[in-house]
Amino acid sequence: MVFLIGTLSIHKIIKTLKFIRSFRHKPALWVLIDQGVVSLGNFLTNILIARNLPQSEYGTYVLIYGVLIFLNSLHSSLIIYPLSVKGAIADEKDLRRLTGDSLILTTILWLFLSLVIVAATAFIHRIEIAPMAICALWLWQNQESVRRSLMSHLRYAESVWGDSLSYLGQAGLVWFLAQQGQLSVESAFIIIGVTSGIAAITQLAQLKAKPIPSPQIWHFAITAWDLGRWSLLSNLATIFNIHAPPWVLTMFHGTGEVASLQAINNILGSTNPILQSTPSLIIPSVAKARLEGKMPAVWQVVKNYTAQGLLFLLPIYSFILVFPRKVIELLYGSNSPYLEFEQMLRLVVLVYGLVYFSQVVGATLQGLEENKSVFLAQCASITSAVFVGLPLAAFIGALGAIIGSIVSGFGRVTIGIVLLRKFQNSQKSI
Repeated sequence: MVFLIGTLSIHKIIKTLKFIRSFRHKPALWVLIDQGVVSLGNFLTNILIARNLPQSEYGTYVLIYGVLIFLNSLHSSLIIYPLSVKGAIADEKDLRRLTGDSLILTTILWLFLSLVIVAATAFIHRIEIAPMAICALWLWQNQESVRRSLMSHLRYAESVWGDSLSYLGQAGLVWFLAQQGQLSVESAFIIIGVTSGIAAITQLAQLKAKPIPSPQIWHFAITAWDLGRWSLLSNLATIFNIHAPPWVLTMFHGTGEVASLQAINNILGSTNPILQSTPSLIIPSVAKARLEGKMPAVWQVVKNYTAQGLLFLLPIYSFILVFPRKVIELLYGSNSPYLEFEQMLRLVVLVYGLVYFSQVVGATLQGLEENKSVFLAQCASITSAVFVGLPLAAFIGALGAIIGSIVSGFGRVTIGIVLLRKFQNSQKSI
């Protein structure tokens, strides 16, 4: 009997190990795991920094971190997007070559992007932050290049280890320094750089690639420009509706107002995995349904994935709407200066709801290859930001910026729906 039980136990262990190993061959699952790791790490890091830095210092961090995010979007257009496209059709040897070339081009681009950080830190009279932020940018962009190389071959099961070191590692180190009373704006950027560097080395070893330029590097540079220049233009346009408001708030109301707005936004960051994964599901599904000539199937796909996302979002949004103060207190403490912004948190829920629907509409248009319509909807958002959002941010402060985001979101969703209906009517007439 004991032998039989032992045999059955061993059999169960073997089956469990086989089941775990089978995960390596399920990229879709590892995509979700990797996105979860990145989003969780970012969420925890943002909450911990907001909770432990003085309000004005946190505002300073938000401004410079926002500059890094913007510069990363330019790097993504010119390096990451072309690398992902070309890497997907390359063999292992060519992928290593492309990775090496991308790292060299990343460094060249970084030399120019660093000047923006110098200008930004000088503008707010915190030039001492520049060296740490510049190093963090270089290491972060290098890690992003290497992880995207892995992802181009659907090696998500491998990329998740480096991403865990980077994003969860950031949260862990921020928590440790906060406990020691050593957390500062400068140390926060040092942490970003250190964890990104460790992750980059780890993922570079997984790829077996070296940061050495190949004879084809300039050919890849020209190809990257041809592929990424329109994406670059689109990302440059986000200055007006995403990156400008914090600077307007700083100029008219100080960094404390920026801190308040970002602290409230951080809370809704817990829903980012859903906001980001839903479009990635809609685009290929819509494209496939359209290719098969089944327009009713297109709309059904959109309805199904939209409903699935709402199934997760509605409970979270409802809880925040009903208990905003409790949520702020839970994340930032009972003595937090952000407790007074519970009504603004309710409005930010509306902003994120509009972001979700604009993502759904935009993903549907992309799946239908209506990229011009996506750009037109984005133009509506930018126009609203310039003529409504930025003036309100200047005159009212954080509340004005939120109201501007609501107006901008409504504009983008409305224009997107109008363009979708126009496309639908054009298909009926064919």
